[in-house]
Amino acid sequence: MQVRFIIPDDVAVCAQIVQDAPIPLAQPREKAWHPLFAGGHATGVVVEDGGQVIAFGMSLFISEELRQAIITAPNPISPLLFPPYPQNGILRRSKRAAQDAILQAHRDSGLNLVGLYGWREEYADCPALRQVLYQSFHLVHRGYHLASFLKEVYGDREREAYKRLGLECYKAPDKYNPHLRRYCPYLVGIERSQVSLEDRTADLFQPSAPQLHLGNLQRSIIQLAWLCRINNAQIAECLEMQEATVQWHWAEMCRQHPQHFCCQSQENGRRGRGAVMRYVAAHPEVMYPLEIPKLFYKKPELARRYPLCLI
Repeated sequence: MQVRFIIPDDVAVCAQIVQDAPIPLAQPREKAWHPLFAGGHATGVVVEDGGQVIAFGMSLFISEELRQAIITAPNPISPLLFPPYPQNGILRRSKRAAQDAILQAHRDSGLNLVGLYGWREEYADCPALRQVLYQSFHLVHRGYHLASFLKEVYGDREREAYKRLGLECYKAPDKYNPHLRRYCPYLVGIERSQVSLEDRTADLFQPSAPQLHLGNLQRSIIQLAWLCRINNAQIAECLEMQEATVQWHWAEMCRQHPQHFCCQSQENGRRGRGAVMRYVAAHPEVMYPLEIPKLFYKKPELARRYPLCLI
């Protein structure tokens, strides 16, 4: 199995295999889902086995108003993420405004995260797949400054699994509309203030607001190096620049922030990369929010060539 970021060809599959209550939307599922990925609001990965998409994980950042609506409404999450609902907060803003809001929340009070997921039925009881999804989620979200997390799960077994992770149950089946209860939905989640060190979700809430603010391009370079473990020549290919330019950016980050990266201003690109990566290992929040999901969505051939490195 390998994990990569979502591309346009994956959206139809994800819309069909998502784990949710199958209720009608205002528009076809695939059409409703496309703007989330194309708009840069979502981060999604798919798991491939033999070239076939067998599962996915997707996350969205939402406003506090939408978070409260999800918790109190008798409906599942999916319909509240798409028009005509007006309270979608970040989701209803323009692409640029949404990205600015995500960046500001990451650097300030924290982000409200909603997780969606799905898999082909024949893989529903595959422990290896569950482990890959869990690993990829933690890798992709490791440095986000989170305020809260929500997820909708189906069935008592799923509910118990997330209870063991330390998540609270916000809605049980009896809080949903009667016609949905046969699907046994549970809304689970946790807020930053509720997390204890013993919870398996504690590491997701360790990052705080970054002390060092980097630009989009600098973060993209770090993300490609960290999440995909690719070299400078491959980073240059992804970002359509010369390898020497990538090396210059590593050195420039060290020159601009020597107190953080603990390196000399004259370091070359190769040594500069090592200094930056050592800092990121201890402070992953510095390379967030993620920029490369949008890059790979626009360049599917690169997404396939450079999957996530889960090792």
